[in-house]
Amino acid sequence: MRNNLGGTLIHLENSESNLDHIVVLFPNSQDAARAYDDHDFTRDTQGKYAGTWKTPAGFAYDSPIADQFRVVCVDIKNKAEIGDIGEICALEAQYEEFVSILIYRTSNPAKISADLELLSKVIDSQIGKFLGY
Repeated sequence: MRNNLGGTLIHLENSESNLDHIVVLFPNSQDAARAYDDHDFTRDTQGKYAGTWKTPAGFAYDSPIADQFRVVCVDIKNKAEIGDIGEICALEAQYEEFVSILIYRTSNPAKISADLELLSKVIDSQIGKFLGY
């Protein structure tokens, strides 16, 4: 996917959150599915600041139109030693030949599930309109 990336950084107004949203177009849905499957969250699970990616507590949305969909947030071991980096989550979905990747950061962990559910619905709505659903 690295050769196809392009996107926008968005700062949410009056919020402790910001996000990057990238939509990648592949030649066909098989290439998009392969790229989605190849992008996993297993890096640095052993080091001093190891990260474990998991679905956030309380998040229940599942895309009705995406071919593949996941939301995961990182839990960093020894976070106290590196200072407050906030919470980082990824919302990824494959829609036919498109892969949507949203990286979400917040300093307010209480808002994660609600924000990510809203963002998931908005992305589904906009991509659904584009694809004619």
